[in-house]
This record gives sequence, C-alpha cells and structure tokens, in this order.
Amino acid sequence: MKKVLEIKGKTIYVFAILSILAIALMSLGPVVSAASYDIDYYTLARGLNDKGEPINQPVFETESEFGGVFLTVDDYAYSYIKFKQISGPFILRTEWYSPDGKLYASSEIKDEVGKTFTNVYTWSRIQVAGKIGEESTGMWTVVTYFNKEPMVTMRFLVLTPSQAWGFVKAYSDMSKEIETLNNALAESQDNYAKVSEELSKVSSERDALKAELTQLQDKSKQLESQLSSLDLQRMVLIAVAALTSAIAVLSFVIKRKVKSLPPPPPPSVGRSVHN
Repeated sequence: MKKVLEIKGKTIYVFAILSILAIALMSLGPVVSAASYDIDYYTLARGLNDKGEPINQPVFETESEFGGVFLTVDDYAYSYIKFKQISGPFILRTEWYSPDGKLYASSEIKDEVGKTFTNVYTWSRIQVAGKIGEESTGMWTVVTYFNKEPMVTMRFLVLTPSQAWGFVKAYSDMSKEIETLNNALAESQDNYAKVSEELSKVSSERDALKAELTQLQDKSKQLESQLSSLDLQRMVLIAVAALTSAIAVLSFVIKRKVKSLPPPPPPSVGRSVHN
C-alpha cells in the first residue's frame, strides 16, 4: 500500500511539472514567428495624393541606394513602402539620419495581433522647409526596420536651390564626360575585338608554322639518316674499289714477272772419245 502511494505521489509530481512547463510555453507564445513581408515597391517622394500614392518623386531617382535630391524649400521628404503582403506580429520602425550620422527623427507602426495585410502601404516623413537649413545640407539616410532587421535603406541629398543648381551643372558635365568615356570605351572594345581577331589569326598561323617546322625537322632527320647510310655505302664502295684496284695491280705485276723470266738453257750434247 505504501509503494502504491509513493507511485501515485510521483505521478502527481511529474504531472504538476509538465503542467507548469506547458503554461510557461503558452505564455511565451509560438516558437516560430509567422511575421513576414513582400514589398511591391519603395520610393522617396515629396508628397502623397488623395489616394495615398507618392507624387513629386525626387529627380535622379535610381534603383540603387541613392534616392534623389530634395531642396530645402520642399515641404516634406517621404519614405514610402507599398507591400504586396505583410504578416504580424511586427514592428515597423523608420529612422532618419542627418549627414553627421546622428538620428534626426523616427516613427513606428506596430501589429501585436498577428494579422496579415495585403496591398497596403506605409510611410514616414520629415519636414524639410523651415526645419533643415544650409548647415544641415548633405547626404541623408533613411532606414526602415522590420522587427529590428533592416528592411529598406535609402540615401538622399538635401540641398539649397543654389547648391542644387551647381549639382545639376556638375551632373550635366559629368554626364558628358561619362558619354565621352563610354564612346572611348566602345572604340577601345572594337579595337580590342580587332586585335583579338588578328591575334587569333597570328596564333593559327604560328601553330601552322610550328606544325610545318616539326614536319621539316622530321624530314631533316630522315635525310640525315639517309645521308649517313649513303656515306657508309660510299665508304664501302670506295673500299671495294680500292681492294679491286689493288688486286688488279697485283695481278698485272705478277703476270709481267712471269713473262720476263729467261728461257731455260738448251740441253748439252755429249761426245764419245774413241781411243
């Protein structure tokens, strides 16, 4: 009976621990957050129309992180984001930084419920005219964070009208220089293509000459081998001819010696003496 009670006590103790853990996990919320976003487009603008669409977008707008130029006489500078879809929970925080790198202004939008929104937009703005003077002109930066993660970063210039005119003139001059450089680059590329083609031809001719040279070297080796063989044959023939000549001379000498021998003496006649 005591063991049964001990087992029941342990079971109740384990159940209590599991219950506490379950309540703690529920209070912490889901482990994986469903927060996400899909941006349709982003831009800087000087204002919004009645439909909430950006208007008077700054000049020199590009697809890079440079958004354009605002003037100190513009009323506002808007940072505008159009979402295809955005799901919470999330915190959208936009921070504006002055040219000296200091935080100038910020704004936040929160969704704590975890809803999903489609085809929605959001914007943040700073007042320019009457707030930003010549002493604060230069390159500004605006960054929008999605749950503390940088989502969009854009840089833009704030200039006085006189500075902007100088900027436009410098940009025009720079554009002409860029056009000149592009033309020079195109010409250089054409020349490079021609030189590459000629180099390819020369390389082909060089390879052909190398092949011919190899063939000539092989033929030269063959001729040297044949010449060596002919030299050997000639030496043999000379030796045979010399030996033949020597034999002929020796035969001739022997024959002459045989012919020049004196005839043998006649036989002597005996006389009988009669007493």
